[in-house]
Amino acid sequence: MMNKIVVAAFLGVFAFSANAQDDHAGHAGDVDSVFENGVIEIETGIPLTNGGFLFESEFGELGNPYGTDEPGFVLDDGSFSAGNILGFEVQSVLNFWDGISWEATGSDSVSLIDTLNAVTTVSATGIVNPIGVIDEADAEGGVHTHIDFAINESAATGAYLVEFVLTGFTDATLTNSFTSSDSIFVAFNFGLDEEAYELSVDALGISEVPVPAAWIFLASGLGALVLGRRAKA
Repeated sequence: MMNKIVVAAFLGVFAFSANAQDDHAGHAGDVDSVFENGVIEIETGIPLTNGGFLFESEFGELGNPYGTDEPGFVLDDGSFSAGNILGFEVQSVLNFWDGISWEATGSDSVSLIDTLNAVTTVSATGIVNPIGVIDEADAEGGVHTHIDFAINESAATGAYLVEFVLTGFTDATLTNSFTSSDSIFVAFNFGLDEEAYELSVDALGISEVPVPAAWIFLASGLGALVLGRRAKA
C-alpha cells in the first residue's frame, strides 16, 4: 500500500511540472504585481530564460479585430499610497515574428492607449510617448484595471512583441518616478493559428518551471519512509 502512495506522489510531482511547462501560465491573464522592498515584483506571467515575464494576448476582442484590453493590470492592496500612479514605460521597439525568428522589422505599429487616453505608439523604428498611466491607486493602495492595445488595420498577419516595465509615480504629472519592475513582454497574436502562434512564443525562450518545494519534500519524505520500511523487512 505504501509503495502505491509513493508512486502516486512521484507521478503527481512530474505531472505537475510537465503540465506547468506545457500550459503557458499567464495566457490571457492579468499582470499581477506587488510593491515590496522598494521594487515592483511581477507575480504572474511566463518566466523567460533571459529575464522578464511573458504574457500572451490576441487582437480581435469585443467585436474589434484590431484591439484588445488584455492583459489587465493588478497591483496588490497596500502596495502604494492612495493617489500614487501605476504606469508603464516601453523599453524597446516592436518585434515581429517572421515564422523563423523575432525581428525589429516592417512598418506596422502597436499602440497602448492609457487610462487618460494618451497614446503610446511602438514600431520597428521607434517609440512615440513611451510613458503612460495605467491607473491611480485607490484608498487601499491597489490597482485593478485594463488599458487598450491596438494594431494598425493594415498590419501583416503574425505575432507582435512589446516590451515595457511597470513604474510608479507620485502623481499624474509623471515627473517623479520611484520604482520599476522587471521587463514585461506581451506577445500579441494577429491572425495566426494556435500552433504557429505558440511556436513564436516558445522561440522567446521559456524558462523551465521548477517542481514546487513542497512536492519535493513530500516525495523525498515518502521515499525515505519506504526505504526505511524495506531496511526493517
